[in-house]
Amino acid sequence: MRHLKALIESRPYLSLAPAQELLASNLTGASYRVAARGDGYAYIYCPSGLYVEADGDVIPASSVEASWYDPRTGARTPAGIRDASGKLRYDAPSSGRGCDWVLTLEWTD
Repeated sequence: MRHLKALIESRPYLSLAPAQELLASNLTGASYRVAARGDGYAYIYCPSGLYVEADGDVIPASSVEASWYDPRTGARTPAGIRDASGKLRYDAPSSGRGCDWVLTLEWTD
């Protein structure tokens, strides 16, 4: 839990608010994703890894930089920079029981 706290405190978290509209699609049950965004960034929590389909059209920028954050270790895995338009698919580094990940999105426009 300390790594997740470190992630949240690494940005201005008082602007963080629920933002399910960031998800172009979602899964049900134990794989249900939760999204939140703040000023210039967003988090999408994936309880069992798998993938995220984000809606780039709701991101107020022309490009977005993504990375996967491992809440178990605090390690980051870069996921690239893309144009913020249409459906953006990001595959988690691992998936399954005990493989939760946070997709972090950052933009500056």
